[in-house]
Amino acid sequence: MLKIPRFSRFGLIHCRRFSSEPSPSDGYRFEPPGTQFREDRIPKQSDVVVIGGGIIGWSVAFWIRYLAKTTVTVIERDPTLSRASSLLGLGNVRTQFSEAENIQMALFTAEFLRDIEEQLSVTDDSLPDINFNPHGNLILADDKNVSQMKENYQLQAALEVPNRLMVPEEVEKRWPWINTTDISLASYGDRNEGWFDPWLLVRAVRNKAHTFGANYVVGEVNGFTFYRSLTRTTFQDRPLRAPLDAPKLNEVVVRTPLGDVEKIAFHLVVNCAGAWSGDILNMAIANIQEDVMPLPLEKRKHNIFIVRPDYSQSSAAFPGIDCPILLDSSGLMLQRQGLTGDFAVCMNPSMPREGKPANSENLEVDYSEYHEHIQPLLAKRIPSMATSHIQSAWACFNDYNPVDQSLIVGQHPYLYNMIMATGASGLGIQHAIPIGRAVAELVHYKHYKSIDLTRFSFDRFYLKAPFAEKSVF
Repeated sequence: MLKIPRFSRFGLIHCRRFSSEPSPSDGYRFEPPGTQFREDRIPKQSDVVVIGGGIIGWSVAFWIRYLAKTTVTVIERDPTLSRASSLLGLGNVRTQFSEAENIQMALFTAEFLRDIEEQLSVTDDSLPDINFNPHGNLILADDKNVSQMKENYQLQAALEVPNRLMVPEEVEKRWPWINTTDISLASYGDRNEGWFDPWLLVRAVRNKAHTFGANYVVGEVNGFTFYRSLTRTTFQDRPLRAPLDAPKLNEVVVRTPLGDVEKIAFHLVVNCAGAWSGDILNMAIANIQEDVMPLPLEKRKHNIFIVRPDYSQSSAAFPGIDCPILLDSSGLMLQRQGLTGDFAVCMNPSMPREGKPANSENLEVDYSEYHEHIQPLLAKRIPSMATSHIQSAWACFNDYNPVDQSLIVGQHPYLYNMIMATGASGLGIQHAIPIGRAVAELVHYKHYKSIDLTRFSFDRFYLKAPFAEKSVF
C-alpha cells in the first residue's frame, strides 16, 4: 500500500475540512478523496497561506507542493463554493488571444488537461475525468474587428498554434445554422480548445493537492497582523528598483465555522479570493498610514442562461453535436450543454453595462439581460433559436479588472510578502493551472521560470502601463 507523507503542523486546533488524509490512528492509507467532511487541525504556522479555495487557490497549492515540500494551507470560507466562478462558469479553453502570455498559458492548460490522468490521479481506480468536449471555439468578426483578428492569427501562427481563418462562405458551409450576413471573417481553433466541467477539475486538483500534503482550513479571513518593525526588501528580479522599507505581514486572522478566532503565522500569503480579493487586500492595508493603492477589481455579476430551441420548426437548421463554442463580435457567447439539446448563452463580461452597477452583492438572475440583450442577438446570429425558451439560469461573480480586463499576478509592490493571483475577468478557470505554476515559481525561485507573467504585475497600475488583451471576444 502506497504511503503518503503527512503534512507537518504546529500548535494544533480543531477545525473542519474536506480531506483524503487519514487521522494518525488510521495509519497511512488511501480513501476516496473528497468523500468525507472530516475533523482536522488548523496549523499555528504555515510557510505559505493561500486565501481562496477555488480553482486558482488549489492550483497554487498543488504546484507549491509539486515543486518542493514547502508547507501550504488553503483557507476557504465556503467549502461548497456556492458563489465561486470556479464552479459556476462554463469551463472554456481557447488559444485565440492577442497576447503571447495568454496564448502560452492556454497551450499549457491544454497540455495539462491532455495528461490529466497522469497529472492528477490519486489512485489507480480513481482516474480524473473532466468531461472534456474538443469542439473548439469559433470567433466571428465584423468589419471593424477584421484587422485585429488577422493580427491575432499571425501571432498565434508564430507560436505554432494551429488555428485557422475562415471566410463567411466556409462558415455557412460547415455550420449552416449561422447567419453570416454581417460577418467578414472567422477564426476557428479545433485543437487545444474546447470546454469541460469546471467542478470536476476543481475536485481533481484539490484531491491531488491533498495527497501532496496541502492543508485545508474552512474559515473566514478577518484580518492580518504585522511584524512590529519595518522590513527592508530588495528586488532581485528588478535590480533597478530601490530597496523598500515596508511593513511585513505576519499572521492571518481566521474565524472558524464554530466562531473561534485563530491566527496562522506565515512567510508568504497568496491572495486568490476571486471577486473578494479586493476585500482581502483592504484588510491588509487598513491600518497602514501610507497611501497604498487598492486593488482595481469589481465584483461583476455574470448571468448565464440555459435555453432550448423550438425544435418543432422542422425546416430550420439547428446547432448540432458538432457545435463549437460560438463567440460573436457582439459579445454573445453560446455553448452546447451535453446531449440534451440545450445551450448555455451569456454575454462577454467586458461588454458595456449601461445602467448596471459596477459591483453587485446578490446573485439573483437578471432575466431582463436575456430578454433585452441576449435574445435579439441570438435571433440575429442563429435564426432557428429566435424562439428559444429558458430552461434554467444562474449567476456568478467575476473578479473583473475594469482597467484592462487582464489578470493581476505577482508580488504586491508594497506588501511584498503578499502575492496576488486574481482579476482573471472570466478567464480564471482556463488559466488557473499555469497561474498556479507561476505563483509556485515565485515562491520557490523568486522569479518566473516557465511563462514570464511580469506584464501582469500590480506594478502596471502605478506605472499606468495597462496590459490589454485585444482578442475580438
